[in-house]
Parts: sequence; structure tokens; C-alpha cells
Amino acid sequence: MPRLTIMVPLMDQVDAFETTLASVLRYATEQVDVLVVYTGDYADPHGILSEIEAVVVPRSRGLSRLGMLALGAESATAPWVFWLSPGIELTEAALESALAQLDRRDLGLISPRIYAATDAGGGDSETGLSHAGCLASSVALTKNYHPQYLEELVGEQWQVATLRPQQRVMGPTGWAGLCRRSLLESWAHGRTMSLPEGYAELALGVSVQEQGWQHDWLDGGLIAGDAITAEIERGYRWCGRSSNLVLTLVEQEQPQTWRSRAMWSGLRELGSGFLVPRLWPVAWSRFQSLGCLKVNGRRGSATSETLAGGNSPRRNQAALEADALAADNESSAAAASGSTSGRRWRAAA
Repeated sequence: MPRLTIMVPLMDQVDAFETTLASVLRYATEQVDVLVVYTGDYADPHGILSEIEAVVVPRSRGLSRLGMLALGAESATAPWVFWLSPGIELTEAALESALAQLDRRDLGLISPRIYAATDAGGGDSETGLSHAGCLASSVALTKNYHPQYLEELVGEQWQVATLRPQQRVMGPTGWAGLCRRSLLESWAHGRTMSLPEGYAELALGVSVQEQGWQHDWLDGGLIAGDAITAEIERGYRWCGRSSNLVLTLVEQEQPQTWRSRAMWSGLRELGSGFLVPRLWPVAWSRFQSLGCLKVNGRRGSATSETLAGGNSPRRNQAALEADALAADNESSAAAASGSTSGRRWRAAA
């Protein structure tokens, strides 16, 4: 029975997709299942999909990359999923580190460190002992409720022991990450799957951490090919409307307080716009969506403790272990029924 399903999405980057898939097949063992999530228009000139499972998620759904993966996760067979975006290459060290952490009963999200190809050839980058040259590992929440790479916030050579709760690391990036399949599936039923890149990752992190599941990092690093390195380095494109929605997920206050917080965030962005003009349209879209906060928001979101990675007061360790055991049992039942054999085609609803 596989312990880990590695998911590779395909939208437009065919060459990068094939490179990523080749790296996965190079290191995959009997503990690993491979699943491709694509929009259905891949010609498959090399017959790759004839050897592995695939699920079609229609492009018309308008999902983010992470939303597309979440919808396809229903076809995964293992209790954990490990997504790798096209252009990200798996390493043996990263896979070994991932398999070693899957037995932690309190863990819900894992972030791998991504290195540029020119920085990942050395031993230090492969083992994760040095963070120099790390492009991105995880997504953090800014004070204005935008996504930002942790490396942009604290530098490339950060250490877990030196991170502070105020830095609010939410989980892995959409480029690569690990999540319990049951948690990714439950998030897939929300409206946040269509949020832009970065904001979708924040929403997933809030959803997982507010239930008491913890987040950690892999020791082994992944490699970003030349074709995708520049795209990762550009970071996230900020959106005021999406930021307002993330605000309602994070904060517990009433809608009146949400609007107040959003207003102050917009004013800070307007002020910063004199130095960074790209913040002006961000602030404008934030102000335009203020009236939607009461309709789109919800109460009972993450507390400051869960944002720091701790357990939620609503869930104790026994409940976490019960959820983890249920996921393992579900995977065992699927294997016993023969659902893991052969290639499976289906269109996601």
C-alpha cells in the first residue's frame, strides 16, 4: 500500500511537466504512487500517461494550481499527497525526508525547500543543512494579509528555532508541498480554491492549522529548473480583494472589525504606493470589495496560537490521532478493494 501520492499538475508547461514527471519516476518506490492532474488537452507523445494514473480537471473550472490539485486529490490512494509543480524536480533526499515524517500524528502540512538548479548540486543543499540559495519554502502572511515567501521575510538562511509567531508561516507554497489527503479534500469544497496563487495557499494553511494540525519543513531540498526559477523569483502578485477574503478567514472578529482592518491595510498600501506604485491598484481593489466582507466572511477562524503552528483548543491529541488513523484505514480499504491497480481515468466533478 502506498504511503505517499506524488501529484504533478499540467496546465500549459509541457516540457517542464515532463522533466518533473521524469524525476518522480526516477525515485519512486513501492511506497509511492504517482498521479497526474491535467486539463485533458495533453497529447502525451511519449505515452507517459499509459503507465500512471491521471485525472482530468476541466480548465473551465477556473481553479488555481493548488485548487486543481485539491480537486484531483480525490483520486489519490495514499493518506498523504506531495505536489510538485512543472519545473520542480524531486530529489532522493527530499523523498526520503518526506517518507520519514509521515508517521507524525500531529502533522498536517510539510514545506520543502526549493533551490535553483545551480545551487542544488552541492551536498549542503541536498541535505537541507544550508539554506543559502533557497528560492522558496513556505508562504507567510503579511500584516496586510498578503502572501509572501518566508525567504523574502526573514532571508534565505533562516532557522526554524529563530522563527517567531508574529511571522505567521501558514504552510507550503503552491510550487511544492505535502498535505494530508483528507485535509486537502476537505478544503477542496470551499470557495477559496479559485483564489490567485499565494492566497489559495494561505487559505489552505488557515483551514489546516485552525483544526490543530501542525506544519513543519523537509530536510531534503528540491530543484527548480531554469525555466521556472525566474517565475518563482518574481514572487506573488498581490490582490486587495483576495487579501480581504483571507482577512476574514484569519480574524475572528465581527464583519465591522473586518472592514476596519481592511480599511487600515488599504491606507497603509496607499501610503507605501509613493515608494512602490504597484500597491495603489492593490489598495483600490481592496476598497472596492469592502462591501463584500459581511457576505463572504465567516466566523470562528484561526487563533493566534494556531497561526504559530500550535494545536487548536478545539482539538486534543487523541482527536488528531483518530483522524490520522482514519485516513490510514481509508487508504488500506481502498487498497484492499483493488482501487490502486491499473490506470484510472476520471473527470473531476
